[in-house]
Amino acid sequence: MVQIMRNSKTKNKIEFSENEYISIRTELIERIKLLNSQSFTVLAAVVSFWAMGLTFKVQILDKIYKLGITQQTLINFLSAIIFLIPIFLFIPLSSKSGENLLQIASLSAYIKVFHDYPISKDKINTNWETSNNLLSNSNVNRGKKNNGMSLYNDDYTILSIISFIIYIIFVVLQIYELKLYYYENKIKIFYITLVIIAHLFVAIMAIASIVFIHKVSGMKTTLMKGTVYYTQAYIKRANELGIIKDYDMQNAKNELNPLKDFVVDDYFYNIND
Repeated sequence: MVQIMRNSKTKNKIEFSENEYISIRTELIERIKLLNSQSFTVLAAVVSFWAMGLTFKVQILDKIYKLGITQQTLINFLSAIIFLIPIFLFIPLSSKSGENLLQIASLSAYIKVFHDYPISKDKINTNWETSNNLLSNSNVNRGKKNNGMSLYNDDYTILSIISFIIYIIFVVLQIYELKLYYYENKIKIFYITLVIIAHLFVAIMAIASIVFIHKVSGMKTTLMKGTVYYTQAYIKRANELGIIKDYDMQNAKNELNPLKDFVVDDYFYNIND
């Protein structure tokens, strides 16, 4: 670990340990594995809910028309909501995922500042984290420029949106069916209005949940944003500890800047045969 020792003159002496680097890298990898494991679990769960909802729809297809209109409406309403259950389950899960992403950003930034950056001539430096961040798909600079990155690796949001779309499809089908009953003078327009209002209320809650899920678990809103914050914070902390000297601060900021534009030249493709 990084040890701060004091000598008789009370000056700080910084000692770097390879064990700390290995420990932090191990925790980083474990958190990434945890996120991947959660993604598979979430995907399996949401597919199960979709299958359950579709199976229920198929099973009641022939039986539902033997019931009264009110019973049909209630069953169709509840069967559509089945597809929204994953969204509400994702709220606590996405919060935990976002926490892991922020911790990954913190660990990564710590490695870049305290282990990758060449703060002294006699220190053995690593460079994996800094270089990997420049080339990674989650690079902050590319994420800032590309709006499509807002959903990059955002499993919870994508699955929530798909669930919501399926819900809307069945809502439209239910409203269409009620309109047929209206044309047959079996129900009043007020009845349809009540059903629409009920679905609208549920839809608003679902949309609010999706927005929350995206904010707390989206790669761009957690990992990328956290990378900038933690890199700045650790540079400042390193300066306070005397690890990065005042005269070297600007160079450290330039070297460790997560917003730095890094373009890979295509020189291999330009070599003449």
